[in-house]
Amino acid sequence: MAAQFTVSEELPDTHTYALTNITTNDIQVFIKSNHLTPQMKQALNGIADLKTQMSQLARQIAEKQSEINTIARDQERMRENLRALGKTEEERQLVQRYVAKISQGEHNLERLRLEEKKLKEVALQKKSLSPRFSLDKPRSQADIAHAIPVTSGNKQ
Repeated sequence: MAAQFTVSEELPDTHTYALTNITTNDIQVFIKSNHLTPQMKQALNGIADLKTQMSQLARQIAEKQSEINTIARDQERMRENLRALGKTEEERQLVQRYVAKISQGEHNLERLRLEEKKLKEVALQKKSLSPRFSLDKPRSQADIAHAIPVTSGNKQ
């Protein structure tokens, strides 16, 4: 009598996602799926948190750049006004006021540029922490495999 045994055929199905093209909503869909281990869900939660932080940093950098641009436009306008002023006492007082505002604007520009630089450094550090991951789902013909192993590695 011949021995009988069951053979399960699997077809590996690999999907690779980069943080640049996956949304936090996509990540939440993966997390809510029943195919992930608790460790995988924890890793994906970390990735979602990182993406949220990156988004917040990008918004803060854009706000700093907007403030810098506003101050630069104001300073240019004041410099043009200074060139048009004459030598009367009233105009000299206006010159002093413009010079004080320009000086304050320069101080604010230095502070904002420093803050923007720090935010960009933090964003770059967080970006370097962004893992690439793939979800590999082996599929049997009967589709009985429910595990999706995740492989993670830093690509730098």
